[in-house]
Amino acid sequence: MRWSVGALALLLAGAFVCPAARAEEPPPLRPKGEPPALYKVIPSGRYSVKIKGLLTTTCGRAIEIELLRLPEVEAAVVDFDSEELVVTVKLNYKLKVSTLRRTLREASHWVNMGTDYTVGEITYLP
Repeated sequence: MRWSVGALALLLAGAFVCPAARAEEPPPLRPKGEPPALYKVIPSGRYSVKIKGLLTTTCGRAIEIELLRLPEVEAAVVDFDSEELVVTVKLNYKLKVSTLRRTLREASHWVNMGTDYTVGEITYLP
């Protein structure tokens, strides 16, 4: 049986375009356990940042102190119960998420309890 070029192209297009035609699942878009990276740079404004790994209220205080040392940060308040950091970035400044993660590592060293703080979801607060 001979296949026409059009029929063969239709058959191949359906197999490669339609994910339901394949038995396997598509690969994940990001590694499992890693939070969605919505921000790489946080522009000026007020943001809520979920922080995982807080053990005591001292952890929150260390994070606040370390963040207030940054020239980009105007205010930083950690709510231990909800594991949330509210950070205000100064007008005409930007805070890199990599700088935020580095600052969290430095705060972890100050607390010296063997914990690693991880950045979760970042949300703009109007």
